[in-house]
Parts: sequence; C-alpha cells; structure tokens
Amino acid sequence: MTAEYNFYPTETDHPLSMRGRFSRLSYIGWNGLLNCIAFFILVIFSLLMGSFNMQSTPQSYSITGMWDQLASIGLLILTLLYAYFNLVLIVRRLHDRNHSGWWALLLFLPLVNFLFMIYLLFAAGDAGINRFGHPRRTLLWEKTVAWLLIALVILSFFVSRSTWIYLSESQPIEIPREVLQKATPYF
Repeated sequence: MTAEYNFYPTETDHPLSMRGRFSRLSYIGWNGLLNCIAFFILVIFSLLMGSFNMQSTPQSYSITGMWDQLASIGLLILTLLYAYFNLVLIVRRLHDRNHSGWWALLLFLPLVNFLFMIYLLFAAGDAGINRFGHPRRTLLWEKTVAWLLIALVILSFFVSRSTWIYLSESQPIEIPREVLQKATPYF
C-alpha cells in the first residue's frame, strides 16, 4: 500500500501567516532565513547606533537621551517582530503535526522548551490532509537552506569537539607573568 502525497497549494497559503503547514525542511529553511535576516538587521542597527552615538559630541543631553530612547524603541520593535515571525513558524510546524498552535506555549516552560524544539525538528508531519489543510510543497530554496544549516550544525559539532580535545590535551597555560618573562628580555 503506497502513501498518497497530494500537494494542493492554496491561494491563501502565505508563508508568513499562521494558517497552513510547514514540513521539517520548510521549518528549518524559514527559521534559518529568519535568523539570518535578524542577524544582519541587528548588525546594521548596531553600526548605525555606533556611528550616530551622540555622547561623544558636545550636544545637549536631551538630544542624546531622545536618541537612546528611539534606539531602545527600535530594538524593542525588532525583538517583537522576530518573536512574532518565530511564533508563526512554530505554529505552522505544529499544524503539520495536526496540533493546535496553542502548544507553542510549551516554549515558556524550562527544559520542556528544549524537548519541544527537538520534537518540532525531528517529528514527521502528517502525510495526508489533516484539519489544517493539505501538505505544503517544500520549495527548492527551503530545502537548500535547510540542508546547509544541517550541515553547518554537524560541522560545528565536529569543530567544537576537536577544539575541546586539542585544549584538553595541551599543556597547562602558564601565568601571564611567566609568559612575559620568557618572551621578552625586559622583565
């Protein structure tokens, strides 16, 4: 008996709405895209804040305070947008498992949130139609980003393991005074 996989994209299936389903690769791909966008926005935001830092200029204190408040509000808006889009991805992944989006509240429980995220990453979605609709076709760019992230995570485990082994087998680090005495003739 073969499983029938019917993909029926609907007109209302927008990836950034809470309606619809995400497979594992779609979830990982969109999560990777979201994190990359958030990273670059925060880098640009930090560079702008550093270049427009008014505390080094002899301006009045009210302009500096106002700029800091605007920056705080901007950072709060960025954080709320990131949290919302992350919640959208989690809800759509839960829909693929035929669970309600309210299960996302498990993220607020310590230790349970870690196990819940592992469940979202490894649990297979429903193959057929469930109460949240038809399975969504995973796009090529989603697959590509997801497999790149998976390879990067595996590579980072090997690199961190080899770094740990290298550091644990090397000789103990000498105190800085002894290093300076051996390195320079002036001490």
